[in-house]
Amino acid sequence: MFMHINLTHFSILSLESALILFKISESLETDKLTFISMITYFITTIALCGIYCYNGQQFSDASEEISLALNNCLWYEESKEFQKLVQMMLLRTKDELHFDISWFARLNYDTMVKVFKMSYSYFLLLRDISD
Repeated sequence: MFMHINLTHFSILSLESALILFKISESLETDKLTFISMITYFITTIALCGIYCYNGQQFSDASEEISLALNNCLWYEESKEFQKLVQMMLLRTKDELHFDISWFARLNYDTMVKVFKMSYSYFLLLRDISD
């Protein structure tokens, strides 16, 4: 359920950022108060996307560190029971853990850059249509 909510949220976030950029470009010369409020709104949307992607990246990095820590400990010098537990944990941590945005993408820094590129593309489309 969380993955599908993220897909909807990031789609809306991308369109919202494009509309905010469009409003910023329109109000740049005419209305300074609207310009300032749109800048703060844009910073808020960037921060929201950044928080999601930062936490997703940290989660992936931590999952990689767990398997490295298990491999680097001297588990083979311990008791047989401990060795079996570590081997089961190594098998379990073989696959990287990550947060997904539905089947669309993973939550990480690359996704954040892609969302902003898509927002900028939408902004350019809106600007070309309005001209």
